[in-house]
Amino acid sequence: MIATVGVALMSCDKGEAYYQQWDGEYLTKQSIEYIYADGSMDKLNLVGNDGNLLEYPIQDIPLYIFKDGDLYVQTYGIGDPFMPGDSEDYILRINSPRCVIAEKDSIENVIDNEKPVVIMRDGGIYTIYKGKTISPNPIKVKKASADKLILTKGKDFTVKTTSADGSIYDEFICHWEYKPIEKKNEIYTWEAELHAKSKNRPEQLLIPTIYRHKIVIYKK
Repeated sequence: MIATVGVALMSCDKGEAYYQQWDGEYLTKQSIEYIYADGSMDKLNLVGNDGNLLEYPIQDIPLYIFKDGDLYVQTYGIGDPFMPGDSEDYILRINSPRCVIAEKDSIENVIDNEKPVVIMRDGGIYTIYKGKTISPNPIKVKKASADKLILTKGKDFTVKTTSADGSIYDEFICHWEYKPIEKKNEIYTWEAELHAKSKNRPEQLLIPTIYRHKIVIYKK
């Protein structure tokens, strides 16, 4: 008697069949919540022409979903910071950087044309390098379905801030956490949280520990 052995070949399906229907350019409306160590919360508040607070004070920010082997999501300010050696195929640049971690920060004192400097701006992350301000790297999609994208959690990185004399004012250990991008009809929703822990002032209640971006996404 000859015994036969069946071998089952398992594939890791990340939802590639759905990549094409997500691929495209989008616009976003965003609100940002600041969460403090004691659990209290504040918001980025801007007023409209009618004098009322805007529900989504940051609007018309582009977002891109594209396939390059895997599926990726990219928008301004959200994601692991660009560093020398990272792919420049999908690089996003902005103008006029300003850091909002602390009022005493002076970006001019930390810029070095040959060394990258990671800064925080309105709860987002950017890299200043060789005179350019560069938005974060694309975020890799872990799994896709017809109505949901599950994203890969961000890696730890450091944000340094300086005082007016150029000395290090504080250092933050940061990482991004993402809820799934979910689609309902033609409207998409997403939450991205920047977690920031101060090394010099870990118990300082005036510094947010989480910057929560609440995002509505529309097909462009």
